[in-house]
Formats: sequence, structure tokens, C-alpha cells
Amino acid sequence: SLRLQAQTVDSHIQELGAPLGEDYVRLLEVAYRQVCGAFSVMADPRDQAAMLINKEISSGGFANTIDVLFPTMPFFLALNPSLLRPQLESVCKALDLWPWTEPFAPHDLGQFPRIGGAAYPKPMPLEETSNMLLMVAAYVQATRDTALVQEHWQRLTQWQQYLVGQGVEPSEQLFTDDFTGPVALNAHLALKATLGVGAYARLAEWLGEYETAAAAQREFNRMVQEWQQRAWAGDHLVRVYDNPESWCLPYNLFMARVLDLEVMPPEWWDQEFRFLFSRAQKYGIPLEERFTYTKADWLVWLAAIAPTPALRDALIEAVASMLDATPDRVAFTDWYKCEDAGNKGFRARSVVGGVYAPVVILQRNVVRERI
Repeated sequence: SLRLQAQTVDSHIQELGAPLGEDYVRLLEVAYRQVCGAFSVMADPRDQAAMLINKEISSGGFANTIDVLFPTMPFFLALNPSLLRPQLESVCKALDLWPWTEPFAPHDLGQFPRIGGAAYPKPMPLEETSNMLLMVAAYVQATRDTALVQEHWQRLTQWQQYLVGQGVEPSEQLFTDDFTGPVALNAHLALKATLGVGAYARLAEWLGEYETAAAAQREFNRMVQEWQQRAWAGDHLVRVYDNPESWCLPYNLFMARVLDLEVMPPEWWDQEFRFLFSRAQKYGIPLEERFTYTKADWLVWLAAIAPTPALRDALIEAVASMLDATPDRVAFTDWYKCEDAGNKGFRARSVVGGVYAPVVILQRNVVRERI
């Protein structure tokens, strides 16, 4: 019966979250229905293949916004990685049909429910291109299914080449937190582009393209070195190159951990988290130095890679406390004020699937212990 199926899902979610406590289980439970409700199953009219299409709720209403799929991804990695393929494939198939000539990935596939061309007028070249390579690599690592990569290898290679050429020193452009405005020399975006190149190296290796993998690995190593030289301010990572007063939540480091990509010396991790917690407010750490609001999904991505269980639990507790204390009667928001837990704007978005990030790391650790 439906009730029995629901109880089975509830039990599974509780089992996944139990090692991190009741607050964390509650986050998983609240996020589950919200994520599922944001997706629709559509059929490719050419071959009737299933496509999983996300609606960017409460913001742009776009279809399969890539930088919405990206923060949602831990939900699928934790529960059913195979469901990432119909999301990623929808992007690749759409680009094969469109007159898309840009060397980077689009922001979205259209205005939901239509998939007829990117609807958002402001591209996010490094953001979306990196996101696609990182998601494809995470999918292949979880499933060992390389068919998607083989079919779209030429486009994936083009995207990697774009990141190699443009990623280390980003020009002024928007990124996923576009409400903060465009930024030039965005160190956090440069990190994401660097990780995207590392993801491509992993994909090439898994395909058996060892020369290509070695070449991409060399580019990744070069980009890591250049990024480290400009991004480290002595006690924290900067948000903008050459501005040691700047800082932000370095949530993209979660993907470095997922894909085993080395980008920071071990001692930097402790220093970075110590610095971030020195900026913490009642309901979490602000997104960056310019604002007092934060993002729930990114806080829990950080919790997943925190250097100690105490820091991990503190970040989870901050988001769980926000749900209890917020004065606004809205669905689970991912954008809220650190000082009073008030809703800043977004609500009911699938990106809260990011709260499954610690589960992904726990599952990765179990796999390592078995090897």
C-alpha cells in the first residue's frame, strides 16, 4: 500500500540520518517532499526516453537550471544516483538540438515546462560549465555508468577546455549566488572551475583515455597551484583575489571531498573553519563578508566536510534551529537571515536537497572502509 511505501521511505531516511542525531534526521525529512515536488517526469518526443525536469520554484521558474540541479544533487547521490542521469542527459540532449554555439554550458533549458532555449538572459559561464562536469563525474563515480560520458564526450571536452582557458582568473560574471551581483576575480568560482577540470580528468581515466586523463590532471595541478597562491590570505580563503578582507562559505570544497581532488593542504582546513566560526551568528555563518544572510544548503555542504564532529553538528544545529525560530510561515527556505532566522526570499526550492551532503560523505567513508 501507499502507506507502507511511505513508512519504508521514512524508515530509510531515519536510518541515514541517525548517526548525526535527531536534528539532522528532521532536516532530511523536511527536505524530502520538497525536493520530490520540484521535479516532473517528461518524455523525449524523439525516443520517449524519460527526462527528469526541475522547476526553479520561487525564483525564476526555469526548467533544469543547472545551478539548482547542482546543490540538489546530494539528495540523489544519497538515495538513488541513477536518477541523476535523466537530469544530466536532458541538458546534453537539448544542446544537441538547439543552435547552441557557446563554448560553455547554459544556465537553464527554458521557462518551465517548455524546453526551448535558455530563458535567463544573464549567463553564468564558469558556474554552469563546472557544475555539469562535476555532476557528471559524481554520477559516474556513484554508478560506474559511462554511457552518458561516451555519448557526449566531445561536448564535455569542450567544456573542460573552456575551464582551462578561463577558470583560473575569472572575468566579471554572475555565479550561483547571483543575488549578490557579478564579481570579477572570484576565487571561489576559480576553485569550482579548477575542480571541474579535475572532474574531467577523472572521467577520462574511467573511460580508459589515459593520455587525455594525464593531460587534464596536469592542467588541474597547475590550476590548483595558481589558485592556492592567490586565494589564501594566511588564515582563510578569500572571496576575491587580492582582497584579504573578503571571505565566503567555501561550499565547493564539498565536491573536492566527493571526488577525492586535492586542492588544499591539510592544515588549511582547520584554519579555514576556525576563521569561519569566528564570524558565526545566532543561526549560522553568513554567506560572505558583505551580508548577514546565509544559505541553508551551503551550510550543510560545509557541515559534510567539517574537520571535527563538533563543528559539523554546530552547522547542522544552526539550520535546524532556523526552522524552529523563523518568524515566517513559509516552506523550507534556503536563504535566510543569520541574526533572526527570517526568510530572505527563496522558499520551497529543491536545493534543500543539499542537506543530504553529510550522508554522501558518510556513505563514501563506508565504501573506503570496505576496500
